[in-house]
Amino acid sequence: MKHTFTAFLKCLFIGVLLTFFNPMMANASHVTGAEWTYKLIGPNLYQVTLVIYRDPAGIILCPGCQTGTSPGACPQTIAITGAAGSCNGTSFGTQTLDYVSSEPVIDVVELCANVSTISRNCNTRTPGTFQPGTERYIFRGNINLASLPTTCCQVTLSINICCRNNAVTTITNPGSQNLYSMLTLNRCLNPIGNTSPRFALPPDVLFKAGLDVLVNNGVFDDDGDSISINLGTALSSGATVPYVSPYSRTAPFPYLGIPGQSPPLLAPSGIQIFPLSGDVRFRPQGTF
Repeated sequence: MKHTFTAFLKCLFIGVLLTFFNPMMANASHVTGAEWTYKLIGPNLYQVTLVIYRDPAGIILCPGCQTGTSPGACPQTIAITGAAGSCNGTSFGTQTLDYVSSEPVIDVVELCANVSTISRNCNTRTPGTFQPGTERYIFRGNINLASLPTTCCQVTLSINICCRNNAVTTITNPGSQNLYSMLTLNRCLNPIGNTSPRFALPPDVLFKAGLDVLVNNGVFDDDGDSISINLGTALSSGATVPYVSPYSRTAPFPYLGIPGQSPPLLAPSGIQIFPLSGDVRFRPQGTF
């Protein structure tokens, strides 16, 4: 089986940030990204894991954090939609994934051992002096697709969460844009080994502007299936977000030579993603 894995790059630059957290502007937004994985555990039954990344300076994602306790009940609603053939676009309702309390909220951005971020993590960590920070929330549950027509092979699972961070500079009015994230699976494939790719490393990283970068988040497949990796379009409510020129799907953040691509641009200009290895090469631009 071949998986085509679309990467919504969430690289953070010192000085100029793709996802830039500003506590003065983030009081109405908080979501910075999402990540899906799944595993077939029975006929038409999938164990699905959803990871949501949150700006800790924004609004609360789960109840409990604002009181300094662990998040309480915090189910995430998952929309189920046909993705191809006669059922393409057909809604099959919603199901929910529950917050995994055994895998607590953590801060996924740290500069070094003695520097913490401002992330409160439900008061489990002392706020530091460095901004930004990113919190990770894990949700998991079983999605049952047995009621769908047998001819409906490709199915999309999706979330549509309000809202993106107001301080993002690559799209228009980000605080009014939802974060739409989806997973498409084919339930008609051989059930043996039907699992999704996974990342070995968290998606949020920091780079110093002006220095060449080659980054790889270590995507792999437990079954050894082939993987193809590509940059994807940022979505809001299922539609393309309004990018600010010169940003786009293929030019998602400031880099040397933007909006030019490699090829035809030669290193260090342009941005290049290698579909088989997952390597992404660029030189970030900023003020530091």
